[in-house]
Amino acid sequence: ALNVQCTEEFRRLRCQYRQIREKSLHFKAADERVYRDVWNASEQESRHLISLIHEADRCIHEQQLCMPYTPPSEVSGGQGVSPDEGGEGADLFSEAATTTFRSASSSGKDNSSFPRGQPASSASGGRSRSKEDSERLTGESGTATKSLFSPTKVKKVIELLTDACHFLSGPKKQACEELTDEEQQLLDADTILKNVGVESQDDLDLLVSIFYQGQDDDDETLYVDADDVLRLLEDFMEEKRNLAVADVLPDKKKKKRQQSLGRAESERERLTRERREVKRFWTRLSKMLPDVTTRVWKALDEGLQRYHRLLVGRSETLAATLAAEKLHDSLSRQLLAFSQAPINTELQVPPLACVENSIAPHKKK
Repeated sequence: ALNVQCTEEFRRLRCQYRQIREKSLHFKAADERVYRDVWNASEQESRHLISLIHEADRCIHEQQLCMPYTPPSEVSGGQGVSPDEGGEGADLFSEAATTTFRSASSSGKDNSSFPRGQPASSASGGRSRSKEDSERLTGESGTATKSLFSPTKVKKVIELLTDACHFLSGPKKQACEELTDEEQQLLDADTILKNVGVESQDDLDLLVSIFYQGQDDDDETLYVDADDVLRLLEDFMEEKRNLAVADVLPDKKKKKRQQSLGRAESERERLTRERREVKRFWTRLSKMLPDVTTRVWKALDEGLQRYHRLLVGRSETLAATLAAEKLHDSLSRQLLAFSQAPINTELQVPPLACVENSIAPHKKK
């Protein structure tokens, strides 16, 4: 009897487990379907807003700035990250240029003031690569990541930027007159690197590789002229934008490489990777407008506001001038009518004669 009772209890629990599992799968599928619908709607709305922003940017370049407009590279709808797939994420952390410049000034230390992964370009060819997973500057062991370039190369590039682009550090330089020469140099380097868009060790490696493009790895002589600095900075910003777009795309080669190495990915690692990839996708999608374009928009807005205030002042002055002119015409007509009135011939001392007598002494003076 006990065996029969246990068997019936087992069957009841197994049936209950199947029912709960079927409900769980049903709700899971429903949640995934809702998630995909929300994802697609949000992505479609975001891309519509991005297209409007790019259209506004085109109008600003062509109509306001009278400059040729180059449409930025945009992530296509079929190549982006979907709710069902992910890629390797990369978290970038901004650091100041102080540690970089200080370590570059000493020949025995490596300059590593930024967290980094792999460089975006090589020093010899300057060709773009896919970014690997960027690491923190100091991990649990407290060790810093080394740069791919010698401190001498980094120091020469920063010194050239400081000399050729001193206007990028103008406001801070004028506000900190009491600093020492070394502190002022560090502040200039930090400000210039931030203004040109260097936010990570990858960006610093990319900048140095562009300045040393076509040279051997052991050649530390910098052949870049000061007149070519702005052109190289434009190349750096364009390459950084292209890499930012490529960063959103799923890195399939990396997955294949990990599979070939036999690296097993746990469920927790997979979920963490997917969350990181989704976060990076939406972050990149929300920053499709480069910072340099935002700064141009702000400068144009300030200039247009000043121009608007100038036009408003001119309009008010013109309105006051027109009002004075109308008042003058009205007074002239009244004075003419008063001078031609018949009463002036009947008076012994006409008012017009009094007016002429009062004006005569002023004319003699």
